[in-house]
Amino acid sequence: MRARPILFFSGGTALNEVASAFAAHGESAAYLMTPFDSGGSSAVLRRAFAMPAVGDIRSRLLALSGLDAPCVALLSSRLPQDETAARAALAALAEGRHPLWQAVVRPAFRHGVQSALRRLLPRLPDTMPRQGACVGNLLLAELYLRHGRSLRAATTLFARLVHARGIVHAVTGASAGLCASLASGATLCGQHLFTGKFFPPVSSPIRAMHLSRPVTASPAALSWIRRARLVCYPPGSFYSSILATLLPQGIREALAATHCPHVFVPNPLPDPELYGHTLADQLRILSRHAPLTHLLLDTATSRYAGPVPLDWLHSHHVRLIVCPLLQPDGRLSPALLADALGRVRL
Repeated sequence: MRARPILFFSGGTALNEVASAFAAHGESAAYLMTPFDSGGSSAVLRRAFAMPAVGDIRSRLLALSGLDAPCVALLSSRLPQDETAARAALAALAEGRHPLWQAVVRPAFRHGVQSALRRLLPRLPDTMPRQGACVGNLLLAELYLRHGRSLRAATTLFARLVHARGIVHAVTGASAGLCASLASGATLCGQHLFTGKFFPPVSSPIRAMHLSRPVTASPAALSWIRRARLVCYPPGSFYSSILATLLPQGIREALAATHCPHVFVPNPLPDPELYGHTLADQLRILSRHAPLTHLLLDTATSRYAGPVPLDWLHSHHVRLIVCPLLQPDGRLSPALLADALGRVRL
Protein backbone atom coordinates (compact mmCIF):
# COMPACT_ATOMS: atom_id res chain seq x y z
CA MET A 1 0.00 0.00 0.00
CA ARG A 2 1.76 3.13 -1.20
CA ALA A 3 -0.70 5.87 -0.31
CA ARG A 4 -0.94 6.97 3.29
CA PRO A 5 -4.07 5.25 4.59
CA ILE A 6 -7.06 6.23 6.61
CA LEU A 7 -6.49 4.33 9.86
CA PHE A 8 -9.51 2.88 11.64
CA PHE A 9 -9.38 1.81 15.28
CA SER A 10 -12.05 -0.84 15.50
CA GLY A 11 -12.93 -4.33 16.56
CA GLY A 12 -16.02 -6.45 16.03
CA THR A 13 -18.10 -6.61 12.89
CA ALA A 14 -19.71 -3.15 12.94
CA LEU A 15 -17.25 -1.74 10.38
CA ASN A 16 -17.11 -4.76 8.06
CA GLU A 17 -19.53 -3.32 5.51
CA VAL A 18 -17.55 -0.08 5.39
CA ALA A 19 -14.25 -1.99 5.10
CA SER A 20 -15.60 -4.11 2.25
CA ALA A 21 -16.84 -1.05 0.36
CA PHE A 22 -13.54 0.79 0.87
CA ALA A 23 -11.67 -2.22 -0.50
CA ALA A 24 -13.95 -2.55 -3.51
CA HIS A 25 -13.38 1.10 -4.44
CA GLY A 26 -9.62 1.01 -3.91
CA GLU A 27 -9.63 3.32 -0.87
CA SER A 28 -6.35 3.21 1.04
CA ALA A 29 -7.32 1.98 4.51
CA ALA A 30 -5.77 0.14 7.45
CA TYR A 31 -7.47 -1.38 10.49
CA LEU A 32 -6.16 -1.88 14.01
CA MET A 33 -8.13 -4.57 15.83
CA THR A 34 -8.54 -5.81 19.39
CA PRO A 35 -7.42 -9.34 20.31
CA PHE A 36 -9.22 -9.27 23.69
CA ASP A 37 -12.55 -10.97 22.89
CA SER A 38 -13.53 -13.57 25.48
CA GLY A 39 -16.69 -15.03 23.95
CA GLY A 40 -17.64 -17.57 21.31
CA SER A 41 -15.21 -19.59 19.21
CA SER A 42 -12.29 -17.28 20.04
CA ALA A 43 -12.71 -17.92 23.76
CA VAL A 44 -12.40 -21.69 23.30
CA LEU A 45 -9.12 -21.29 21.40
CA ARG A 46 -7.83 -18.78 23.96
CA ARG A 47 -8.39 -21.26 26.78
CA ALA A 48 -6.85 -24.15 24.86
CA PHE A 49 -3.70 -22.36 23.70
CA ALA A 50 -3.34 -19.25 25.93
CA MET A 51 -3.47 -17.13 22.79
CA PRO A 52 -5.03 -13.78 21.79
CA ALA A 53 -8.51 -13.73 20.30
CA VAL A 54 -8.56 -14.03 16.50
CA GLY A 55 -12.28 -13.81 15.66
CA ASP A 56 -12.39 -10.07 14.94
CA ILE A 57 -9.25 -10.28 12.82
CA ARG A 58 -10.69 -13.18 10.81
CA SER A 59 -13.97 -11.34 10.31
CA ARG A 60 -12.30 -8.16 9.06
CA LEU A 61 -9.91 -9.97 6.72
CA LEU A 62 -12.81 -11.88 5.16
CA ALA A 63 -14.68 -8.59 4.71
CA LEU A 64 -11.62 -7.39 2.77
CA SER A 65 -11.15 -10.65 0.87
CA GLY A 66 -10.77 -10.69 -2.89
CA LEU A 67 -11.63 -14.39 -3.07
CA ASP A 68 -14.80 -15.79 -4.56
CA ALA A 69 -17.83 -16.53 -2.39
CA PRO A 70 -17.25 -20.30 -1.85
CA CYS A 71 -13.80 -19.68 -0.35
CA VAL A 72 -15.10 -16.96 1.96
CA ALA A 73 -18.08 -19.12 2.92
CA LEU A 74 -15.79 -22.00 3.89
CA LEU A 75 -13.65 -19.84 6.19
CA SER A 76 -16.76 -18.19 7.66
CA SER A 77 -18.51 -21.51 8.31
CA ARG A 78 -18.93 -23.02 11.76
CA LEU A 79 -18.83 -26.64 12.81
CA PRO A 80 -22.09 -28.26 13.95
CA GLN A 81 -23.33 -27.64 17.50
CA ASP A 82 -23.33 -31.36 18.21
CA GLU A 83 -19.85 -32.34 19.43
CA THR A 84 -19.69 -35.69 17.64
CA ALA A 85 -20.86 -34.13 14.38
CA ALA A 86 -18.41 -31.25 14.83
CA ARG A 87 -15.45 -33.60 15.16
CA ALA A 88 -16.54 -35.52 12.08
CA ALA A 89 -17.00 -32.31 10.09
CA LEU A 90 -13.55 -31.02 11.04
CA ALA A 91 -11.94 -34.32 9.95
CA ALA A 92 -13.86 -34.17 6.67
CA LEU A 93 -12.68 -30.60 6.04
CA ALA A 94 -9.06 -31.58 6.69
CA GLU A 95 -9.36 -34.53 4.33
CA GLY A 96 -11.18 -32.62 1.58
CA ARG A 97 -14.37 -34.70 1.89
CA HIS A 98 -16.68 -32.01 3.28
CA PRO A 99 -19.48 -30.71 0.98
CA LEU A 100 -18.17 -27.15 1.39
CA TRP A 101 -15.21 -28.09 -0.79
CA GLN A 102 -17.39 -28.92 -3.80
CA ALA A 103 -17.71 -25.28 -4.89
CA VAL A 104 -14.07 -24.35 -4.18
CA VAL A 105 -12.08 -24.28 -7.43
CA ARG A 106 -8.82 -22.68 -6.24
CA PRO A 107 -6.19 -25.45 -5.85
CA ALA A 108 -3.72 -23.30 -3.88
CA PHE A 109 -6.41 -22.19 -1.43
CA ARG A 110 -7.68 -25.74 -1.03
CA HIS A 111 -4.19 -27.10 -0.41
CA GLY A 112 -3.31 -24.37 2.09
CA VAL A 113 -6.44 -24.76 4.20
CA GLN A 114 -6.45 -28.57 4.19
CA SER A 115 -2.76 -28.77 5.09
CA ALA A 116 -3.23 -26.33 7.98
CA LEU A 117 -6.23 -28.22 9.36
CA ARG A 118 -4.37 -31.53 9.12
CA ARG A 119 -1.48 -30.01 11.11
CA LEU A 120 -3.87 -28.56 13.67
CA LEU A 121 -5.90 -31.70 14.39
CA PRO A 122 -3.24 -33.51 16.49
CA ARG A 123 -2.52 -30.29 18.41
CA LEU A 124 -6.11 -29.81 19.57
CA PRO A 125 -6.58 -30.97 23.18
CA ASP A 126 -9.08 -33.80 23.33
CA THR A 127 -10.96 -31.90 26.04
CA MET A 128 -11.38 -28.84 23.83
CA PRO A 129 -14.94 -28.60 22.50
CA ARG A 130 -15.20 -28.39 18.72
CA GLN A 131 -18.91 -27.56 18.40
CA GLY A 132 -19.60 -24.18 16.84
CA ALA A 133 -15.94 -23.54 16.06
CA CYS A 134 -15.29 -21.18 13.15
CA VAL A 135 -13.10 -22.71 10.44
CA GLY A 136 -11.29 -19.41 9.84
CA ASN A 137 -10.49 -19.09 13.53
CA LEU A 138 -9.06 -22.62 13.56
CA LEU A 139 -6.89 -21.76 10.58
CA LEU A 140 -5.58 -18.61 12.27
CA ALA A 141 -4.83 -20.62 15.42
CA GLU A 142 -2.79 -23.13 13.41
CA LEU A 143 -0.82 -20.34 11.74
CA TYR A 144 -0.25 -18.71 15.14
CA LEU A 145 1.09 -21.92 16.68
CA ARG A 146 3.17 -22.90 13.65
CA HIS A 147 4.90 -19.52 13.44
CA GLY A 148 6.23 -19.23 16.95
CA ARG A 149 3.01 -17.91 18.51
CA SER A 150 3.26 -14.74 16.42
CA LEU A 151 -0.12 -13.11 15.85
CA ARG A 152 1.41 -10.76 13.29
CA ALA A 153 2.75 -13.70 11.24
CA ALA A 154 -0.60 -15.52 11.44
CA THR A 155 -2.50 -12.39 10.39
CA THR A 156 -0.13 -11.67 7.50
CA LEU A 157 -0.32 -15.22 6.14
CA PHE A 158 -4.10 -15.36 6.50
CA ALA A 159 -4.37 -12.02 4.69
CA ARG A 160 -2.24 -13.39 1.87
CA LEU A 161 -4.35 -16.55 1.63
CA VAL A 162 -7.62 -14.60 1.33
CA HIS A 163 -6.17 -11.88 -0.95
CA ALA A 164 -7.11 -9.15 1.56
CA ARG A 165 -7.43 -5.69 -0.03
CA GLY A 166 -6.39 -3.68 2.98
CA ILE A 167 -4.17 -3.79 6.03
CA VAL A 168 -5.26 -5.50 9.25
CA HIS A 169 -3.19 -5.80 12.43
CA ALA A 170 -3.91 -6.42 16.08
CA VAL A 171 -2.94 -3.57 18.39
CA THR A 172 -0.91 -6.10 20.37
CA GLY A 173 0.21 -9.68 19.91
CA ALA A 174 -0.15 -10.39 23.62
CA SER A 175 -3.03 -12.15 25.32
CA ALA A 176 -5.04 -10.16 27.86
CA GLY A 177 -8.62 -9.64 28.97
CA LEU A 178 -10.85 -6.58 29.24
CA CYS A 179 -12.16 -5.49 32.62
CA ALA A 180 -14.97 -2.94 33.02
CA SER A 181 -15.56 -1.02 36.25
CA LEU A 182 -19.20 -0.03 36.77
CA ALA A 183 -20.67 2.95 38.62
CA SER A 184 -22.24 0.44 41.03
CA GLY A 185 -18.78 -0.57 42.22
CA ALA A 186 -18.78 -3.93 40.43
CA THR A 187 -15.96 -4.98 38.09
CA LEU A 188 -16.62 -7.31 35.17
CA CYS A 189 -13.53 -9.14 33.90
CA GLY A 190 -14.14 -10.56 30.44
CA GLN A 191 -15.44 -8.73 27.39
CA HIS A 192 -18.32 -11.18 26.98
CA LEU A 193 -19.74 -10.08 30.34
CA PHE A 194 -20.52 -6.48 29.36
CA THR A 195 -21.18 -6.32 25.60
CA GLY A 196 -24.80 -7.44 25.96
CA LYS A 197 -24.31 -10.32 23.51
CA PHE A 198 -23.71 -13.31 25.79
CA PHE A 199 -25.07 -11.92 29.07
CA PRO A 200 -27.75 -9.30 29.84
CA PRO A 201 -26.60 -5.73 29.12
CA VAL A 202 -25.05 -3.76 31.96
CA SER A 203 -27.60 -2.01 34.18
CA SER A 204 -25.03 0.37 35.69
CA PRO A 205 -22.89 2.73 33.58
CA ILE A 206 -19.34 1.68 32.75
CA ARG A 207 -16.98 4.17 34.39
CA ALA A 208 -13.58 2.81 33.32
CA MET A 209 -11.97 -0.06 31.46
CA HIS A 210 -8.56 -1.65 31.84
CA LEU A 211 -6.65 -4.71 30.70
CA SER A 212 -6.17 -7.71 32.96
CA ARG A 213 -2.42 -7.21 32.62
CA PRO A 214 -0.15 -4.62 31.00
CA VAL A 215 0.60 -5.29 27.33
CA THR A 216 2.70 -3.42 24.79
CA ALA A 217 1.51 -2.23 21.41
CA SER A 218 2.78 -4.20 18.44
CA PRO A 219 5.46 -2.58 16.25
CA ALA A 220 3.14 -2.99 13.25
CA ALA A 221 0.37 -1.03 14.97
CA LEU A 222 2.74 1.80 15.88
CA SER A 223 4.11 1.86 12.34
CA TRP A 224 0.63 2.28 10.81
CA ILE A 225 -0.21 5.04 13.27
CA ARG A 226 2.85 6.94 12.07
CA ARG A 227 1.85 6.44 8.42
CA ALA A 228 -1.81 7.48 8.78
CA ARG A 229 -3.12 10.48 6.87
CA LEU A 230 -6.26 10.42 9.04
CA VAL A 231 -7.22 8.48 12.17
CA CYS A 232 -10.87 7.49 12.54
CA TYR A 233 -12.67 6.20 15.64
CA PRO A 234 -15.74 4.77 13.87
CA PRO A 235 -19.11 3.40 14.99
CA GLY A 236 -18.92 0.18 16.94
CA SER A 237 -19.07 -1.01 20.52
CA PHE A 238 -17.66 2.02 22.31
CA TYR A 239 -15.70 0.26 25.04
CA SER A 240 -14.89 -3.22 23.72
CA SER A 241 -14.19 -2.21 20.10
CA ILE A 242 -12.98 1.40 20.15
CA LEU A 243 -11.46 2.16 23.56
CA ALA A 244 -10.01 -1.35 23.83
CA THR A 245 -7.70 -0.66 20.88
CA LEU A 246 -6.23 2.34 22.72
CA LEU A 247 -5.21 0.50 25.90
CA PRO A 248 -1.88 -1.20 25.00
CA GLN A 249 1.18 0.72 26.13
CA GLY A 250 2.58 2.96 23.41
CA ILE A 251 -0.67 3.59 21.50
CA ARG A 252 -1.53 6.90 23.16
CA GLU A 253 2.00 8.25 22.79
CA ALA A 254 2.11 7.28 19.11
CA LEU A 255 -1.23 8.97 18.47
CA ALA A 256 -0.14 12.12 20.30
CA ALA A 257 2.89 12.37 18.02
CA THR A 258 0.85 12.34 14.80
CA HIS A 259 0.03 15.45 12.78
CA CYS A 260 -3.19 14.43 11.06
CA PRO A 261 -6.93 14.69 11.71
CA HIS A 262 -8.40 12.48 14.43
CA VAL A 263 -12.11 11.98 13.71
CA PHE A 264 -14.74 10.51 16.03
CA VAL A 265 -17.82 9.09 14.28
CA PRO A 266 -20.25 8.10 17.07
CA ASN A 267 -22.57 5.15 16.80
CA PRO A 268 -26.10 6.32 15.88
CA LEU A 269 -27.52 2.89 16.74
CA PRO A 270 -28.11 1.63 20.30
CA ASP A 271 -24.93 0.39 22.01
CA PRO A 272 -25.53 -1.65 25.20
CA GLU A 273 -22.10 -0.65 26.49
CA LEU A 274 -23.17 3.02 26.52
CA TYR A 275 -25.91 2.61 29.11
CA GLY A 276 -26.15 5.94 30.96
CA HIS A 277 -23.80 7.75 28.54
CA THR A 278 -24.50 10.86 26.49
CA LEU A 279 -22.63 12.03 23.43
CA ALA A 280 -20.78 14.48 25.68
CA ASP A 281 -19.72 11.59 27.93
CA GLN A 282 -18.34 9.68 24.94
CA LEU A 283 -16.31 12.69 23.84
CA ARG A 284 -14.87 13.26 27.30
CA ILE A 285 -13.92 9.60 27.70
CA LEU A 286 -12.41 9.23 24.23
CA SER A 287 -10.41 12.47 24.55
CA ARG A 288 -8.71 11.09 27.67
CA HIS A 289 -7.34 8.22 25.59
CA ALA A 290 -6.59 9.80 22.21
CA PRO A 291 -6.32 13.15 20.40
CA LEU A 292 -9.54 14.48 18.88
CA THR A 293 -9.73 17.12 16.16
CA HIS A 294 -13.14 16.48 14.56
CA LEU A 295 -16.59 15.17 15.48
CA LEU A 296 -18.48 13.81 12.47
CA LEU A 297 -22.27 13.54 12.80
CA ASP A 298 -25.14 12.74 10.49
CA THR A 299 -27.60 15.53 9.74
CA ALA A 300 -30.16 13.70 11.91
CA THR A 301 -28.36 14.72 15.10
CA SER A 302 -31.33 13.57 17.19
CA ARG A 303 -30.16 9.99 16.60
CA TYR A 304 -27.30 10.52 19.05
CA ALA A 305 -27.59 10.36 22.84
CA GLY A 306 -28.19 13.84 24.20
CA PRO A 307 -27.54 17.23 22.64
CA VAL A 308 -24.39 18.06 20.71
CA PRO A 309 -22.04 19.57 23.37
CA LEU A 310 -21.08 22.71 21.45
CA ASP A 311 -19.38 24.40 24.40
CA TRP A 312 -17.20 21.36 25.05
CA LEU A 313 -16.24 21.13 21.39
CA HIS A 314 -15.30 24.80 21.30
CA SER A 315 -13.23 24.67 24.50
CA HIS A 316 -11.35 21.57 23.31
CA HIS A 317 -10.83 22.88 19.75
CA VAL A 318 -12.76 20.00 18.21
CA ARG A 319 -14.43 20.89 14.91
CA LEU A 320 -17.98 19.76 14.29
CA ILE A 321 -18.90 18.42 10.85
CA VAL A 322 -22.58 17.65 10.17
CA CYS A 323 -23.35 15.97 6.85
CA PRO A 324 -25.31 12.97 5.47
CA LEU A 325 -23.74 9.74 6.75
CA LEU A 326 -26.52 7.22 7.26
CA GLN A 327 -28.64 4.90 5.21
CA PRO A 328 -32.44 4.89 5.77
CA ASP A 329 -32.13 2.02 8.27
CA GLY A 330 -29.72 4.04 10.42
CA ARG A 331 -26.60 2.16 9.45
CA LEU A 332 -23.51 3.98 8.24
CA SER A 333 -23.26 4.51 4.49
CA PRO A 334 -19.76 3.53 3.31
CA ALA A 335 -19.92 5.91 0.36
CA LEU A 336 -21.05 8.88 2.45
CA LEU A 337 -18.43 8.14 5.12
CA ALA A 338 -15.64 7.91 2.54
CA ASP A 339 -16.74 11.21 1.02
CA ALA A 340 -16.92 12.92 4.41
CA LEU A 341 -13.54 11.65 5.60
CA GLY A 342 -11.99 12.63 2.29
CA ARG A 343 -12.94 16.25 2.93
CA VAL A 344 -11.60 16.48 6.50
CA ARG A 345 -8.60 18.76 6.90
CA LEU A 346 -6.72 20.07 9.91
